[in-house]
Amino acid sequence: MSKMDIYEIVLSRASNEHKERLENEFEVIKQYGLEAEILALYDVVTILKERGINYVFSGDTQNILALYLLGITNADPVKHRVSFDIISYILKKKGGLSSVFISDKEGVKILNEKFYESSNPVKGQKSLILKQ
Repeated sequence: MSKMDIYEIVLSRASNEHKERLENEFEVIKQYGLEAEILALYDVVTILKERGINYVFSGDTQNILALYLLGITNADPVKHRVSFDIISYILKKKGGLSSVFISDKEGVKILNEKFYESSNPVKGQKSLILKQ
């Protein structure tokens, strides 16, 4: 699936209310170069769901409408009135999406096929970086 397919899928699932917000989201997603990361997450989540493996996507960026419309997250940020301005600010500070937690070994293997682990000595935590 290509980056354009992701946008087409999101738009095909969007209500008119969603479409207003998506214009701004798409602009920010492109600005921070998150298309490939979202595409990889979509692939991983699709496989996890097909295999019945549970996962949790956490953090403030879980409220990105495009992630909800792709089925990566379950909460509609428009319905719950979560401002995208806040999410845009968080993306600017973090430079990436939030965490995916998987306890199943097969699920971890699937995630590791798309991402590699990197330690961040400044923050003292590990990050998953999209494989190119």
